[in-house]
Amino acid sequence: MRKHIFCGLWLLMIAALIIVSPAYSAPLFPDVPESHWARDAVADLSAKGILEGYPDGTFKGDRSLTRWEMALMLQRCLARMEQVHGTFATKSDLESVRVLTNQLKDELDAMGVRINNLEEEYSSLDKRTKQLERVRFYGYIHSVWNNMDVAGSLANAGSRQTPVADWSNGRLLYEGKGFSSVAKLGTMVSLSPDSTLGIEFVNYYSGGERLVDQYWGVTPPYLSNPFTAHGSINGGITPNNNTPWNRTTLDRFWYKNKAWNLQLIIGSFQPQLVADFVFKGERNPNINPPFILPLYGINVNGQVGKSSPQWTYEVMYGRLPQASFYHTHVYGDALKYAFKEDKGWARVTYTHTSNRMVGEGTNHGAGGVVLPAYPFAPGVAVTYWRNRAGQINNPSLGPQSMDIMALDLNYKFNKNWTGYVKFASSHYDPDTSNQLFTETATGSLVNAGILAKFDKVDGKLEYVYVSPRYDPFILQYPGPNSGIPVFLPYSSYYFNYYQMHDYINYPNNRQGVNLNLGYDFTDKTRAQISFGYLSQVEASTRNNFTKVGTIEPLFPYLQNGGSSKGKVTNVGIWVSHEFNNKLKAKVGYFTYNQRRSAAQLDDVDLKNDTYYVNLSYPVNKTLDLYGNYYYVNYSGHLGLANSGFKQHIPSLSAVAKLSEKQSLGLTYRYYSLKNNIVKHSDWHGQQWIMEYKLKF
Repeated sequence: MRKHIFCGLWLLMIAALIIVSPAYSAPLFPDVPESHWARDAVADLSAKGILEGYPDGTFKGDRSLTRWEMALMLQRCLARMEQVHGTFATKSDLESVRVLTNQLKDELDAMGVRINNLEEEYSSLDKRTKQLERVRFYGYIHSVWNNMDVAGSLANAGSRQTPVADWSNGRLLYEGKGFSSVAKLGTMVSLSPDSTLGIEFVNYYSGGERLVDQYWGVTPPYLSNPFTAHGSINGGITPNNNTPWNRTTLDRFWYKNKAWNLQLIIGSFQPQLVADFVFKGERNPNINPPFILPLYGINVNGQVGKSSPQWTYEVMYGRLPQASFYHTHVYGDALKYAFKEDKGWARVTYTHTSNRMVGEGTNHGAGGVVLPAYPFAPGVAVTYWRNRAGQINNPSLGPQSMDIMALDLNYKFNKNWTGYVKFASSHYDPDTSNQLFTETATGSLVNAGILAKFDKVDGKLEYVYVSPRYDPFILQYPGPNSGIPVFLPYSSYYFNYYQMHDYINYPNNRQGVNLNLGYDFTDKTRAQISFGYLSQVEASTRNNFTKVGTIEPLFPYLQNGGSSKGKVTNVGIWVSHEFNNKLKAKVGYFTYNQRRSAAQLDDVDLKNDTYYVNLSYPVNKTLDLYGNYYYVNYSGHLGLANSGFKQHIPSLSAVAKLSEKQSLGLTYRYYSLKNNIVKHSDWHGQQWIMEYKLKF
């Protein structure tokens, strides 16, 4: 019983301490020691008239409190509450007093105490709490400080004119320091039990060497991003004067309705349902997420009805980034049907992409989309699509237009086997004005495979076919120049360009198979192997290259004649193991090569070997350590031109969890590159990165 009274006293003290009213001047009891931990609480309760002590003026703190004494103190507390009429900080505080009042109900009734306002106060506070909960705030802060030093025999290494690269991830490296930060603040308002409205503002700051921030700092929001042609942060070739750049944008507005199973987004968004083999978007050159840059426009997605199986849908419209005076837009929609008992789904996707000149009445001309050149050997003329005049050296396009219709099916036969098939057809017009081009192009994509999963073994076997004229709608990156080699494997795609679909997993003019197998030796040890073999659908003949819509970013056309097809082979293997529930290690190897057997002039023999070791170690609950090492060996030749370099990249990282929602990380990387072909082209460098993250 005394234990309950003691707990009740603490509840009373808490309640009394949060009453907002002036304290009365009163002397402290003489028998309360100066060093006692409760001295301040006793003094405050005494000053507010809740504690009066005994007739002899003492407190007698070592004496047990009776229920009658506790009731008397509570009666005085309630009287103070009625005077100030509800000043508790939280709903839980008032609930504490309410519980204590119920426990001492008999004693309070005997004392003639009537709790007139307690229920009224409780109801009033509950109403105010619900009002406050209708509006909520959320967001995050992500800040990155970066320092990069580059030196070596390569002249001007790390400058804007001669950037170097981290070939473990393909990002460009520039000499200098940078600091960038993104802060998002979102406000969410509950309009009703079923509907919610939100608005998000994002502030982006960049200082120091701006190109350092663009590749290694935080990713700017869409309306501040140079790679979307909306951020003027690049500054061209202006000197590195460390002039800060700061901008706040309204990133997006969104609305959700549970009754309608609908979500509406106006502003930046990522496609949710549109198939990636139809539309993927612009890959982010920045090392930090998101992997794909968002679109900016309108997105509506949701569910049709509440029954099972479910129909889901998405409709989107957005603007596409590009380095020209054209406005390029994409419209897309998708409808997905889920089978009963989680057996799989079927989906249909449609997209329409088009562009036009900014100036009214002007359909084509200078400043339009520039077609990327096919790979060619030194001294060989550049080849493009043949235009209406029969020319093959005019790279200008537009206004372009393309439609893609696609269907894919995923079906789970049983708990072990799942199959899938994907089909898409594109129709492309390189010039709807018919002033530069009169031909159009039609292409197709087919992907079919099977997934297997057993207790210890899992795998995937698939067939891929992408015609050379599927999705030829290519756009050039805006923003920082120098080419953007972020697309690995090295040399497999045009620098500084992107297509609409996922052209890394579904490369144009390729057909073949991919195989992945994984085996779990134990719950702590896993091994996985991958193999891929893809050959050209059409050989790189001059006739094929000049057909409108042909995409072939790797194999040059056959100067010596013939029709042999290029081949791309890749093999990868990695093993991971966890030691003593602490140290985790992953060791891997990946290689790919391309080759075409023909005359030396047309021979392509490129090989890229990448070895890596990844380590992670949790020191304790708040500190994690990471160690990584990458070794890249690139060698071979493209016709008569030889290539070859070796790069070592060791790194160490530490991440401290400052709290549940914030962390601080520090990373050090060392770079060493040796060029095996070109003399005086070696370089080395070191990179320091500090990163802070906070979510709320």
